[in-house]
Amino acid sequence: LQEIDSQKLAYQSRQSERLRISIDIHDGISNAITGLKFYISDKRLQTKENSEKILLQDIEQELNSIYIQVRDYIQKLYGGQGEEKYDILLFLSSLQKQYNNSNLNFITDIEEVEINRNLNIYQQNELYFILNECIGNSIKHARCNTIKVSIYFENHICYFKIKDNGKGFDFAEKLNSDSGLGLSNILQRIKKLEGNITFENSGGTLISGNFPYPEF
Repeated sequence: LQEIDSQKLAYQSRQSERLRISIDIHDGISNAITGLKFYISDKRLQTKENSEKILLQDIEQELNSIYIQVRDYIQKLYGGQGEEKYDILLFLSSLQKQYNNSNLNFITDIEEVEINRNLNIYQQNELYFILNECIGNSIKHARCNTIKVSIYFENHICYFKIKDNGKGFDFAEKLNSDSGLGLSNILQRIKKLEGNITFENSGGTLISGNFPYPEF
């Protein structure tokens, strides 16, 4: 009984500490990012220089990405889950809301119910980070105004696509450069899922991937 009581107290202490830290991060960092985001947006709308508008838009989009990551971390910290689960639907929904009033058209075509029904936590986490990296690259580097993310399921295969209408890139050259770490991570993750992924220049960049999932 003493051991159980001790474990309860330890758990309550951890929960209280998580709550305190998550509130501190929300009230400090998260609110600061939000304020800076509105400030940059206001400056972008006021400036008449096109080059300055583009620069401020890039900064604004990067701040949006940071804001989403901070919010995801706060939610996980507050929840205190034993096994971390990264929420794909929340991530994509947050991006849509963030870019709703911007020049970036963010589109999703997803079989939402099937994600939780067919994929285990490990598969969802790996897919989350693949999508995160691919979408982040499009936002930061592609100079695009449209990104479409598709996820669908067929014959116990999960298919996903990320398509933008940006400037495209040379996959082999990027992979062998100093900035190719993100691509390497994507390839490692799809390999762990025993899947495949392709990169195409097709009026922008088209990333197509798939991996199997078991029948439950």
